[in-house]
Amino acid sequence: MIRTLRGALRMMRPGNMVMAVGGVTVGWYLSGHGSHGELFFRVACAAASLAYGNVINDLHDYRADCISHPQRPLVRGDISPRQGRFLAFLLGIYALGTAATISFGLFVATVVPLVLLTLYTLWAKATLLWGNILVSLLISYTLFYGSFGGQIEQVILPALLAGAANLIRELLKDFADEAGDRAVGVYTSALLSQDQRARLMRRLFWSTAVLFGIPLFILPAPLIYAVAVILGVFPLHYLWYYAFQRHEYAVAARWVKLLLVAGLSAFLLDLLYRVTI
Repeated sequence: MIRTLRGALRMMRPGNMVMAVGGVTVGWYLSGHGSHGELFFRVACAAASLAYGNVINDLHDYRADCISHPQRPLVRGDISPRQGRFLAFLLGIYALGTAATISFGLFVATVVPLVLLTLYTLWAKATLLWGNILVSLLISYTLFYGSFGGQIEQVILPALLAGAANLIRELLKDFADEAGDRAVGVYTSALLSQDQRARLMRRLFWSTAVLFGIPLFILPAPLIYAVAVILGVFPLHYLWYYAFQRHEYAVAARWVKLLLVAGLSAFLLDLLYRVTI
């Protein structure tokens, strides 16, 4: 029983759930929501929705994971496919049921990621770039989900940056999974040549660096944001690219996850500074 519960927890990817919670929270505060009462329910819905996506992804990727990720709970036998399907059902029902108790609008806003996550698993993941783009849009969507009912325009740039950073991370994860994808005949970004990878990631490196610099010119008092970007964001941005050039794709993906956290934190710190002066 304990082994099954641990397997279920690992399938849900707590680390990724925290990222979803962070995105919703950042979107909530940047959009000017005053009350905190609804925030807990929104982050719960977002976390459950992302966990649903992670579980159905593992169920679908079982054959490839036997090669690329033999440590995953489904491959190890910690949890059965039937238990995994039931877990996915519970997570989806929880997300929809919780959203429905708040408002019809939030219910609809919760249906969207559940549908897109299912579409990603069943179709988009086995395509060149489209799956990566779809997941990145879903990461951006967490900020809009948090801002629903508030000043949505305030989260456009942070959402764009979050999506760009996560696109890099998704590509790096694909590169790390090349052996498994080849073995099961799935055509993803992992099958790009080394030259194609180098060109694509170089363009993403420079375009994302430019995106992180744009707020310096449009925020009303960007001092705190500038300090956070110089001391945290840009060093992490360099570290993932350095690891990529050494073909350390899993390491580079972890640096990008920290980059995403640092980038969103920079916006929150800037907001905190502006409301306290």
